[in-house]
Amino acid sequence: MAANFDWFRQTVDRLAVSDSRRELLSELKVALCGLSARDLSSVANLLPLAPIFDSVNTTEKDQLELACDVLGKLMGALEPSTVLAQYGPQIQRTLMHPAPRAKELVLRELDRAVTSHVQMVERLSAEQDLLVCIIDCLSLEEMSAARYAISLMKSLGSCPVGLSALYSPITMQALQVASSKGDIIRFRVYEVVVAVSAQSDEGLKASQNSGFLRALFSELRGDDILAQLNVLEMTTALALQQHSLVFLDEQGILDFLAEKLTNSENDPLSSFLIPGLIKFFGNVAQSRPDEMVKRFPTLVSMMFETLEASDMAVLGTGMETLGFIATTLKGKYMLQSQGSKIPETLRRMVQKLPTLPTDVKVRLLNSISNILQLQVADQNNQSLSMTKRWFEALSPTPMDFVMSLCRQPFPEIRLAGFQLLHVLATNPWGQEYIVRAPGFVEYLMDRSTESLKPCKDAKFDVVRSLVTSPSSSSVMNPDVLEQLKDFMNQGEFYTRGETEVAIEGAS
Repeated sequence: MAANFDWFRQTVDRLAVSDSRRELLSELKVALCGLSARDLSSVANLLPLAPIFDSVNTTEKDQLELACDVLGKLMGALEPSTVLAQYGPQIQRTLMHPAPRAKELVLRELDRAVTSHVQMVERLSAEQDLLVCIIDCLSLEEMSAARYAISLMKSLGSCPVGLSALYSPITMQALQVASSKGDIIRFRVYEVVVAVSAQSDEGLKASQNSGFLRALFSELRGDDILAQLNVLEMTTALALQQHSLVFLDEQGILDFLAEKLTNSENDPLSSFLIPGLIKFFGNVAQSRPDEMVKRFPTLVSMMFETLEASDMAVLGTGMETLGFIATTLKGKYMLQSQGSKIPETLRRMVQKLPTLPTDVKVRLLNSISNILQLQVADQNNQSLSMTKRWFEALSPTPMDFVMSLCRQPFPEIRLAGFQLLHVLATNPWGQEYIVRAPGFVEYLMDRSTESLKPCKDAKFDVVRSLVTSPSSSSVMNPDVLEQLKDFMNQGEFYTRGETEVAIEGAS
């Protein structure tokens, strides 16, 4: 290793004085690619990277690419904190390089540093000039580089020190300059602000004081339908967190969007917003189901009506929203409070299924699984009786429907069918249906029915769920349960050996 290191050291030293940097960098790249991970780490920690950073400072394309390859290889082998601690000036200079590839290289390493080490956020917060350079990278046309700048800004807002740095006068000015460079860049800034707002109450207050949230909501009330679509998606992210949902309500956003959805039939342009609006209020309903029913009963009814939509985007989003609401027990009870709407909706979903594109079929089937799924902690007489009624509303012979899904030629449909089976396998009434279905337990233990690994995995998970369910011992025949346990212990890829088959045949 010593002789090897001498060569690396000499080659890097020659970079500083040689006119043949491209050849030296090429040799370094080949040599580094031949090292083990352990040796690469040793070389990276012993070599000075400054000459390689200097090699990036060029307009010669081949040299730039090679220098980035070598630098990326070495920095990737270092502890993320080491890079910023030892090479801060070089990093800042590289961020000012005109080539997006060079910017992306250091942005990726900085992002790795702050996501791996929380203390690096505080260190980065102290580097105001570096932060301004990172904010400037939000304006890059190449999203591959800009996304690291976005991620860095989001990480910065995750702690009090970072928040102060993000919204300091210097960085605020840089953010405002970036926002003025066009719609795409402005919405990248909004993306950072929304993410910071959703992270904590402190982040929300700081973002509100910055004025960016006010600007965001003004676009929601504007005339640009594409801008409204983008803002609505971001606002939906705020609705997922309780503290930011309260803020949206205080700002009148909930009432404004409710009115927009209610009046969407009278405004042709608003029809483009319907999927996003339904998704938004689905998040509200999942968080505040009781308030949603009392305050926005018309909107709840509209969610059920989406099944009749000819627009696949509206139909799929509507069903996914009902499924999302039903991921909590309170959400299920809210849906139950709508009387016969859920059973009728489930029945219509199954009836409509054959006419739908495959991707929409999968979305609807996954929504059915969410509606029927009950966590063990949520299983009681009321919830079990309720979900059983819903399952039986799918079809006069609901188990035949599920079995038909698992035997479809399309793997996406089979996977959705196995997901539905998994739901049945985790509760008592579902286990009773599985046990009573003629030949179905044997089907579950037949490894030859699936050749695709995702489907094999999903089918095997059904058996695992049956075996590990707390209620299976009281529902299933002990001998059948023992067979399923043996099947699970053997694994999904178990094959019987010739000797085993011969002995069994002799007996």
